[in-house]
Amino acid sequence: MYRYKDDVYDRIWMPYESSDWRRISTSLNNDGLMQDSYNSPAIVMRTAVTPVNASAPLQFHWDVDNVNEQYYKYMHFNEVEKLTGNETRAFDMTVNGGNLYGPQIPEYQNAKTVFSTRPLTGAKRYLISLFKTESSTLSPILNAIEVYKVKDFSQSETQQDDGKQVL
Repeated sequence: MYRYKDDVYDRIWMPYESSDWRRISTSLNNDGLMQDSYNSPAIVMRTAVTPVNASAPLQFHWDVDNVNEQYYKYMHFNEVEKLTGNETRAFDMTVNGGNLYGPQIPEYQNAKTVFSTRPLTGAKRYLISLFKTESSTLSPILNAIEVYKVKDFSQSETQQDDGKQVL
């Protein structure tokens, strides 16, 4: 598990294991990683997963209790392998078979974040799939994912008169 001092925003980063994934990594420190505005820690971005079956998509899912709940996702990518001249890694992403994001082409030691601008809502399960493009010679990768659930604070937690000076 990683958090502050590794992450300036004190996010908690925990490994997620799947028998369908193979882990790949590189030695990388904060000085060697070109960051985007999300500042994903180098210690997290130096490891990625790829499908065990090279022709299969890389998939990740989560289940929800209430279809009215809203979620935002942030997916972080960094190419951890120095590709040779004849190797390419490019992939498309879907959420529950729709919402195509792509193609994504991670760059070596260059962090990139792909995020949803509108909340995901209306499903009991969210399945994120990363599919290798036809022109790609390598399987998709994923370094990290953040999923945030929207909390509704429409009911005021304080009384209307709180903070008013009464004479």
